[in-house]
Amino acid sequence: MASASVSGTVSGAGAAGPAAGAPARVAAASTVAGPLPDAAPLPEAAPLPEAAPLIEFRHVSRLYGAGETEVRALDDVDLTIRRGEFVAIMGPSGSGKSTAMNIIGCLDRPSLGEYRFDGVAVQDLSQDARALLRRHYLGFIFQGFNLLARSSALENVELPLIYKGLPRAERAARARAALEKVGLAGRESHDPSQLSGGQQQRVAIARALAGSPMVMLADEPTGNLDSQRSHEILLLLQELNRKEGITIVMVTHEPEIAAYARRLVIFTDGRITRDAPVERPAGAVGCETGDTAGAPESGTPGEKGARP
Repeated sequence: MASASVSGTVSGAGAAGPAAGAPARVAAASTVAGPLPDAAPLPEAAPLPEAAPLIEFRHVSRLYGAGETEVRALDDVDLTIRRGEFVAIMGPSGSGKSTAMNIIGCLDRPSLGEYRFDGVAVQDLSQDARALLRRHYLGFIFQGFNLLARSSALENVELPLIYKGLPRAERAARARAALEKVGLAGRESHDPSQLSGGQQQRVAIARALAGSPMVMLADEPTGNLDSQRSHEILLLLQELNRKEGITIVMVTHEPEIAAYARRLVIFTDGRITRDAPVERPAGAVGCETGDTAGAPESGTPGEKGARP
């Protein structure tokens, strides 16, 4: 975690002040001067059961419309995710899983209830403060990769570091290190059209990783990949969770994808209907031995998102 706490980072960006019960480490600064510190990688060890919550929903509801047209996308949800967990969120269309992900990612606010990130009441933060939280503590992985077509892999990974105000040399060094971690050393100058779908998703993971996030939010990260490339990407996420200590929250509608996580949360009609550990995560042996995790693909046969 960063030397400055989450509350310290966002307090100078228009936060409404520490909520009741907020940690005593909340910074007293009222302005943000210069680039903010990054979140350092967490320890390799898995979290202890009694670890303090990193992500916490307390009676969270998200309402759309009013009166007879009111829709409860989330309905009185309690959810706790601790540091170092790998959680899969599942549910059918309209179940509330994407709404929950948007709130966790500070892209939306609860209508009722409380969302706390590392002890900070996020719903009380200003828009600027929530943007700082996203920038410094969260990494996003999307189904569609969202890479810039005319930029190299290195440039794509560097992009969020520009918004963090890092010097050019440091951006390049961190981007190269992130690409190496995901098995793409030597492909820094390749643009997306020269990479397979699986390799493009690795670039997207490196982009999220380069910012040293506390949490990675993966929204259907294998939706555009075939089964073999999906397996490789999920092994990579397992390895990042295990070795880097990064908390991973992954939304999927496929049980075989959710099986790679260490915990499964199922939403139905805006409520959590199941929350249980995954006793034997898929691919765990391969991830432990490092046989395939992080290895670059040798080709593109059969890949949905691949280009020649």
